Amino acid sequence: MSHKAIRALIETRLADWAIGMDYPVAWENATFTPPAGATWLRFTMLPAETRSADLEGKHREYRGIAQIDLFVPTGAGPGFAGDLIAEIEDLFPVSTYLTSVEASVIVLTPVSAAVAQSDQAFHVIPCSFTYRADVLIS
Repeated sequence: MSHKAIRALIETRLADWAIGMDYPVAWENATFTPPAGATWLRFTMLPAETRSADLEGKHREYRGIAQIDLFVPTGAGPGFAGDLIAEIEDLFPVSTYLTSVEASVIVLTPVSAAVAQSDQAFHVIPCSFTYRADVLIS
């Protein structure tokens, strides 16, 4: 278990949904050309300090923030952006476990939208949630 395995779980869920909705996603440290005049997303994972809560040092607690920035063309109005935020909320509801052979991670907090910023081309809404995974090392 590692932040790498956690990233894979979150990214897979987001990618599957985004492909179905035809929203391109800019992944961290990957080449990406934003589509002109179309909605797109950017994913960033902000891992926190890994902790251990036992005296033997066999426990690992992985926490962090998953951030999904929504790039909506300027002029689309607040309704479309609000609907898109609601879809992200539905995609990552609180207490949802994302699991694979390598990892199991829980969504700890509701998806929260922060203050949007606009330029001439896009209205950008940062959305984020916190996650946690606990592991016992044998």
